[in-house]
Amino acid sequence: MLKKIYHSLQTTKKLGENGKLHKQILLRLFIMLGMTAFAFGVVAFDIIIGRLHIVISIAFIFITFVLGFLMSSTNKIIWDEKQELFVAKKMDLTSVIVLVTYMAARLGSKYLLNSIYHNTTVVFAITMSIIAGLSLGRLLGLTFMVRKTYLIKNNLG
Repeated sequence: MLKKIYHSLQTTKKLGENGKLHKQILLRLFIMLGMTAFAFGVVAFDIIIGRLHIVISIAFIFITFVLGFLMSSTNKIIWDEKQELFVAKKMDLTSVIVLVTYMAARLGSKYLLNSIYHNTTVVFAITMSIIAGLSLGRLLGLTFMVRKTYLIKNNLG
């Protein structure tokens, strides 16, 4: 599995460097990479300062990683003969939905849950674990889709 991840990342990097990926795909990869790095940084901080237990965090990250990976299969990557590059067939709104969910959970936990549940920092920490798993799954899933399309286009797979 690690070998497949490595090859998918390398193929995506090579195609990006050679100008064979549409700007929309590159932007999507960049945004997901940023979201993943930010979320994992916050989760690591929450674990270090004791807001969140590492086992709970790993469980949420693993479950949502699988969901994110499965959701990424809805992204259809095709080879555009006219432009001679790989393009995404439809706009991906999931990243925007994840960000809105994060903001809603953060604001909701602060204002709405504070009167009922006084430990809202745990809700925030769990939300960040969910976002970390989803964004990592979607990032790797998108690189898998790019590689799969590349292999099919070149009759290698």
